[in-house]
Amino acid sequence: MARKRKRVIGGYRFARFAGQPQPELVEAGAAQVVTIGLAPAGTAPVRPLVEQGEFVSAGQIIARDDETVGNPVLASVNGTVEDILKRGGSGPAVVIRSDGTDSCRPLAGYSAEWNNLSSDVLEKLMYLSGASGCVAGGIPTRFNSAAIGPEEVEHILLQIVPAEVFNPSISVLLEGRDVGQVAEGLAILAKIMPRAALHLVGGRKQKLLLSQTRQACLQIGLDRVHHHTLEAKYPNHREEVLVPAVLGKEFPHGYSAINLGVVILDLQALLQLRDAVAAGKPAIDRIVALAGSGFTKRPHLRLRIGTPLEQVLDQYLDRSRELRIVGNSLLTGDTLEHTAQTVDALMSALIAVPEEKQGPPLPFSRPGFRSDSYSRTFIANFVPFTKTVDTNIHGEHRPCIACTFCDNVCPVGILPHLLHRYVQRGVIDETLVRYRIFDCIDCNLCTYLCTSKIPLAQLMRKGKDSLKAEGLDPRGRTVHRLQLKGFGEEEA
Repeated sequence: MARKRKRVIGGYRFARFAGQPQPELVEAGAAQVVTIGLAPAGTAPVRPLVEQGEFVSAGQIIARDDETVGNPVLASVNGTVEDILKRGGSGPAVVIRSDGTDSCRPLAGYSAEWNNLSSDVLEKLMYLSGASGCVAGGIPTRFNSAAIGPEEVEHILLQIVPAEVFNPSISVLLEGRDVGQVAEGLAILAKIMPRAALHLVGGRKQKLLLSQTRQACLQIGLDRVHHHTLEAKYPNHREEVLVPAVLGKEFPHGYSAINLGVVILDLQALLQLRDAVAAGKPAIDRIVALAGSGFTKRPHLRLRIGTPLEQVLDQYLDRSRELRIVGNSLLTGDTLEHTAQTVDALMSALIAVPEEKQGPPLPFSRPGFRSDSYSRTFIANFVPFTKTVDTNIHGEHRPCIACTFCDNVCPVGILPHLLHRYVQRGVIDETLVRYRIFDCIDCNLCTYLCTSKIPLAQLMRKGKDSLKAEGLDPRGRTVHRLQLKGFGEEEA
């Protein structure tokens, strides 16, 4: 089908930031000891199937619970179960000491001629490989791997919009591959979910890749593929923005895409499920991009799930500076305590930024050669200098000047400059609902751009939590009304 260019309200383009991941892939191999969480992707913990002292093989299922929605947990290395933690640093986990070998036994029943396999076998391979758990919410199969079944999926979105400050390299993810394998992954999903339309969504720089992928899909007989282009603005890659923009669907507060019959996955997850079905490879590793000026080198690392971050970061961190480590997203990612955290099935980037406790003297007098600014008052906005980022807000909190920059960039069209005033004054009533505070998607963009250094996103969360504490159930009471703003319009 014809390519469609989508227009989305708000958002912000991050450009020319120092510390981008380098287009290099390093095979890290198996760690000496891995700690594999038993609550994958934030789901409820699953029951361990192994005992302390037992030998396990890479790719073997070590925890599984078919009675609840979730996915199995696999051993990522060959070795001996050293411990089963009921309350690890990040929850229950299995600790495995590797025997030093990198081998991994293939899945039984896989086939390079996957099109000859039944949908039942395809689903079983995806589930038993762990690939169905490589996206938030899971990929639907008949094995209870997601909140809905495959027959309930209406749309599948492959999302490759580079909207974050730091984005993993698409060329690295495709290293040694061609677009035919991307098309195979889509075709496998299409066979499992026969009612679903398929959508390729990328930025303008991904037009050629999207076009080539669609052509590869047509060559293998997959013709229900739509081709969309979004601006590479933050947070256009988020499900709350993608679903209304690409599909024209409302996105109620408190829901996820899977609740709406939509499966959204990135390129790495798609290739993992393709490899499970066509190559018999269990999803036991992740390609993780190192980003930010806190690293001395910033390659992409192929890491086994459960690898301690401390072991990884010790090789690449700049130890002369105090650093903060953030997972996946600079604006919304969690701060990671790398002495306790391990690589999980959703990790795609590790970001190291300097901890700056105090900004430079007389910040108002500095020309901003390396600073980002929405107001275009810094030199870096006019001369192509590389911008830097750290943890300092670079200025004291000041009263709101009603510049409405936060309103201009809000991806859901609400008014943070107005809403935060009510919360600050303790006005927690229907006024907040009327101004659609529950439509906030917690992208933190308003805080990032605030010229008065007001923690707008924090105040919005406080307002929502206060309303919920008073008994207001936001579900069904308020939804994104983005179509009124031109959201979801398309051009041929």
